[in-house]
This record gives sequence, C-alpha cells and structure tokens, in this order.
Amino acid sequence: MEKIVKAIRKPMDVSRRESKKKDNEKKDSNKSKRGKKKDSSKRESRRDKKLSRRSATEMLERRSKQDRSKRTKRGEQEPDSINKRSELVFRFAQIVKPLDGSDRTPRQKELFRLFLEECGKMTVRGLVDEYNQKIRFYMPSSCTQEAFDCNMDKNRYKDVICCDQTRVKIQDGDPNDYIHANWVKGLNANMVLTQGPIEQTTFDFWRMVLHIKAHMIIMLCEVEENGKKKCHVYWPAEPNRELRLTQFRGDPDDVIIVKKVSQEETPSRMKKYKLLGKHWVSSNFEVTRIRNASTLTPDQLEQARKSAWKVKHHQCVTWPDKTVPKSGLAILRKWHYIRDLGKDEPCIIHCSAGIGRTGTFIAIELAIQTLLNCTELKVLDLVRKLRDIRPFSVQVEVQYLCLVLIVLEFGVKMNYLDVGSIKLYEILKADITQFVEAHRPTLNHKDCGKVPDMKALRTTEENVPKARTPNVGMHEYANILNPGVDSYPSLQQTQVTQKYQGPMEAATTRVS
Repeated sequence: MEKIVKAIRKPMDVSRRESKKKDNEKKDSNKSKRGKKKDSSKRESRRDKKLSRRSATEMLERRSKQDRSKRTKRGEQEPDSINKRSELVFRFAQIVKPLDGSDRTPRQKELFRLFLEECGKMTVRGLVDEYNQKIRFYMPSSCTQEAFDCNMDKNRYKDVICCDQTRVKIQDGDPNDYIHANWVKGLNANMVLTQGPIEQTTFDFWRMVLHIKAHMIIMLCEVEENGKKKCHVYWPAEPNRELRLTQFRGDPDDVIIVKKVSQEETPSRMKKYKLLGKHWVSSNFEVTRIRNASTLTPDQLEQARKSAWKVKHHQCVTWPDKTVPKSGLAILRKWHYIRDLGKDEPCIIHCSAGIGRTGTFIAIELAIQTLLNCTELKVLDLVRKLRDIRPFSVQVEVQYLCLVLIVLEFGVKMNYLDVGSIKLYEILKADITQFVEAHRPTLNHKDCGKVPDMKALRTTEENVPKARTPNVGMHEYANILNPGVDSYPSLQQTQVTQKYQGPMEAATTRVS
C-alpha cells in the first residue's frame, strides 16, 4: 500500500511544483510589466512637469511683455526700476515738466494718493522710527574712501566722507583731481552734491565748475550761521568786481578770475518764479582760468576774459542748518525754474557739509519725478540709494519729514491730490507740526545731526542703531507749514519739552 501511495504522490508533487513555477513566472512577468509601467509613468510625469514649467515661464514672459508694451504705450516706467540700489544711477523714462496740473494722468493721481495714504498709516511716529532704524545709521558696504583719506586738508568735516565710486574727478591736467563732491545722475542734467568750499578748496571749486561746465550753482546755506562759519566766500561781494584766485600751495601763475556781473534775467521771468525775494538771492558770474598769467600781455588777458564761462548763482537764505526751509513752495518753485531752463549742463548743489540740506533738496525732485513717471514711491529706498551715492544724505529726522511733506504739498498745489485726500494731508501736516514743536532742541545739543562713526557702521548692511537718543536732531519745522512767518523763534530763549502721544492726540506742553 505504501508503495502505491508513494507512486501516486510523485506525479502530484511534480505537477504542483510545475504549477508553482508557472505562478511565480507569471508574478515576475507582472512585476516587470508594472515596473516598466511605473518607469514610463515617471518619465511621462517628468516630461509633463518640464512642459508645464516651460509653459508657465512662457506665459510669464508673455505677460511681462504685454505689461511692458502697455506701460510703454501709457508712457510709464517699469516698477522698482528707479529704486534698484544695485546701480548708482537714478533712471527715469522722461523728466516730466508739469505745468498747472492739467496734464496729469489717472495713474499719477492714484500714486500720489497711495503715497499719502501710506504716510498717513505710518503716522509721524512711524516715519521718524523708520528714519532712525533704517536710514540714520545706514552706510553702504561697497563705499570706499581712499581719496578722502589722502586729502584730509581739503575736507571741511573729518567725519563726512566722500565715496570713491561716485566722486567728481577734476581731470584738467593738474596732478590732484580730488574735491569733496559726488555725481547724482538721472535727472534732466547731472547734479553734483558737494560741501561748501573752504579757503583751501575755493580754487578747486571753480576748477570743477569749469571742468564739468556747470551752468548753475545752488547754495543752500549762509556764510555764517549761529556764529559758526559754514562756507567760505568764493565770489566777489559787489557787482562788476573781480576775485582773483590762485591754487592753494600751487603755481602762482595759474589764476582763476571770478567776476560778478549784473542780473541778466528779465523781470518777467524773475516775477514768474518769485526768485528775487526773501528766500533767494540770485547773481550771475563770469569765470576765467588763465595759465601762465605773468607771461601774457594785457591784450592777451583781455582776449582770454572774453571767453569766460557764465554761471548762475542762487543762494537760499531761509534754510538754517539741520532743519527745514522756511517755505516749501520756494523749493518747489526753484525746481520748476531748473526744469524750465532745460539745460543739459550739470548743476552744482551745496550747503555746508553737502549732505543735510543738499541731500533733502535733490531728494525732493527725485521723489516727485518717481511719481510723475508713474512708479510707486518708496521714500526709504530712495534715500538709502541716495546715501549709496552721497553718504549721510538727508541728515536728520526732520529733513526726512520735510521731504515727505513737500512732495505731498506738490501734489496738492498741482492738483494731483483731489479734494477728498486734502483732509488727510492736513491731518498729517498738523501732526508733523505738533511733533516737531514737542521736540525742538536747544543750541546746546552737541549731538544734533551728528554724523555717526563710520567704521562701526560698515559691520552690517542694516546698521542697526545703537544706544542713541532717537529724537536728537529734531529742529524747527512749523515755518514750512506757514510760509508767511518771517522769523524763527529764538532757540536760546524758548525750550519746549513734550511727549508725543500719537497722531491727533492732545499733548501737554511746558515752556520754560
């Protein structure tokens, strides 16, 4: 029986083994098919992703091209192109010359309104904090000062540096090409921001005027302020008088002659811009450089004077140091006058250090042109970029507020802000007046607008402020809001101490 059973089992086992083998083969084949399907599906998915990415990028490119074409048709500029801080040039599609506001566009009105609303949301406290935290101690990491260090006798202030990357080089054949001045490019004519000349650099100042062929000098300071010398007298005091200059410790035969001539502008032009008044003093100069003067005959000297370079000189006499102009409209009229002249030659702008009033003056026009070119205005980015070109421009908080308010005043006067927005403008204006009156310093403040330590600022890009009083440097601001006021209250007689409680909130004032 056992033998019979074994004989029966053997073929059964063989058949089972064969069936198992077949089953395993089927499973292996199925697995390979599935693997192939998975591999193919993965490849297809990768292809689909690549195609989707390509299509997405193509769509974005098409949209960007469409947007560019729309902007060019509207005469607008690409967003954020002006405020790119990677290049040291301000770029505008065109320099807009607004007349009376009749040529304004809906986009321009919208951008002025958005700028006003943004400043209103930030409040005065927010604007001051923004300046103290992100601008006051900002120093570009890429800025070098080798020429500044090598010419310390030609610098008015030892802590106000001149950036090598944008400095003006007087390449007229003399061995030393240094002057404490920087180019600001992008407006109708290139601008030069410089310090007020000192005795050692008066000759170099006029060298620069002749070399770059400047057609205008804007002086934003007085010769003496609060008993301190702010600028050397680099021009003759009376008409038809000459000032003969020789190079400091240089060749005595190399002479520059500056002659003050009578006014050449017609009364109608001066009346139109209201430049001859309590805010501006205007003059015309003729500048001649004569080399080897001792060897020339009188006829040769007279012939050289006939080819004198003519330059206009406008001095603002109502803008004290580290503060704001007495009239914002006087500044706007001056920029309207510069635009209307349409000169291609450079314009030189200076105060004492060439950073506070000078930086604020040019920042006003840069901000206005940004909005008129239909580009969103970010004052923080604009001032930081200006500091990349000319370090420490817009020196104190009150000048930052001045910049904001004069731009908004331009929008109101030129009808870029409608009636509904004027109420918010008046509120912001009142808050700025209240804040400045509450933080008016005395003349004993040694740190008012003091330039921070340079080496400490280069450690980080953000330059986080260290232990410094945030409100030091606030000065008189009320007179920009009331242009009719002729005189400033004495800072020695009046001291106002007050805590700012926020916009539109009452604050208690103590006068001692």
